[in-house]
Amino acid sequence: MSLQSFVANSLSLSRVFIGYYIFQHTAIDLQSLLFCLLMALITDFVDGKIARLDPNPSKIGKIIDPICDAIFMIFISLSACLYHQMPMWFFNIILLRYAIIGVLSTCIMYQHQIYLGSNLSGKISITLNFMTPCFFISHSHLLTWGFLNASLIMMGVSFIHYLKDLHSIANAGKK
Repeated sequence: MSLQSFVANSLSLSRVFIGYYIFQHTAIDLQSLLFCLLMALITDFVDGKIARLDPNPSKIGKIIDPICDAIFMIFISLSACLYHQMPMWFFNIILLRYAIIGVLSTCIMYQHQIYLGSNLSGKISITLNFMTPCFFISHSHLLTWGFLNASLIMMGVSFIHYLKDLHSIANAGKK
């Protein structure tokens, strides 16, 4: 594994620890929460940039990054549900989306040796998904429901794009 892959994978894994920190600190103050969110977003952006610098990128990095995103989301969303009045149905939608995409992506990856990367709607959805639980945690009720609705819409849009991409790959393999 090259240095670039190691650094990129380490940045991805750091999001798991950031999410766990937020989950463990139920009475987290707004500044700390925003700092943790900013660090998660920066590591999510930078790990991909660093990985693309490597002429022989790590295949494991393509797997670790979305898994770390999902674990981070589970930690902060569960924290928002258990301690800060975010609806459990929103957490269940997030969990279901990650589970379906994870299973389908794994099937495509093993059957066709193709890794399906994220698209623009997926990146917007992830950003909104990162932010929505944080508004519940920070008790910013004015913005909370707007972000929750925007997040739901973008989850649906990105999910449809992702399913279309998976369908195209599956059909291309049948020809």
